[in-house]
Amino acid sequence: GVMDRLGVGYDVLKGINPSLVYVAVTGYGQTGPYASRAGHDLNFTALSGTLAQTGHTDAEPVMPGVQVADIAGGTLFGAVGLLSALLARQTTGEGQFLDVSMTEGSVAMNVLTLGRHLAGEAPVTRGTDQLNGGVACYQVYETADGKYLSFAPVEPKFFQAFCHAVERPEWIPRQYGQEQELKSDLADLFRTKTREEWETLFQQHDVCCEPVLELDEVVNHPQHQARQLFFELKQAPDEPGIPQMRLPFVDPETMQSVTPAPRLGEHTQSVLLELGWTDSEVEALLKSGAIAGA
Repeated sequence: GVMDRLGVGYDVLKGINPSLVYVAVTGYGQTGPYASRAGHDLNFTALSGTLAQTGHTDAEPVMPGVQVADIAGGTLFGAVGLLSALLARQTTGEGQFLDVSMTEGSVAMNVLTLGRHLAGEAPVTRGTDQLNGGVACYQVYETADGKYLSFAPVEPKFFQAFCHAVERPEWIPRQYGQEQELKSDLADLFRTKTREEWETLFQQHDVCCEPVLELDEVVNHPQHQARQLFFELKQAPDEPGIPQMRLPFVDPETMQSVTPAPRLGEHTQSVLLELGWTDSEVEALLKSGAIAGA
């Protein structure tokens, strides 16, 4: 309601430009009893069912390590909706108002478990489903050095390859149906080697087992290094580079031509001149302090 009170809501602006695409991202959406309610990502994930899906069986829900509702529910769905509306405008010539709820975006993240429930199955609870901790072959296990491995050979061919790699072929028939016993046996096994030792072994076997990296390890991981996920951007030739991460869909070669962010007022004069202001008018604004120049 703030934009409407300021006189720049969608209805007003649509009257000026009918092709306008207007995106409003809020916690709960523009309607309903929670429309004006305050909240943060933790509240949105709680109302979406996402929080209840995270954690161990018979234990309290665990906060996700990233802001699911803020980033996926708001930013990504807002961007996808915006692009869809722009595409539709090419056909219809009309814009539209997009009411994006971060809570509803988080609900959409439950597509697998919620879809099954809507189809008639009992609700999935945390730690009981195949992909949230219910099976031994989709788990996080601790290694001898107190680090962790992600273990996900859910398909029989990968689990079989794992069992042969660790010389436990007798475990192959136990992949499903003996969850607690197999979890215990796997936990004991993974504690016999360090994470690095397991990584070395699994480099020779494709078994869906990867290290749980801390953030400082992510930057230097060979996969990310090979794909040039991280790079440095210099604000000026004589200044140290600022570490950056490229967008997942951007080609690494493109990042070599990325320019630094403009300094305060760097483009003010050129933009105003392009919009039709005269040199003398721009100079007067600069002298008055109304605008900043480079």
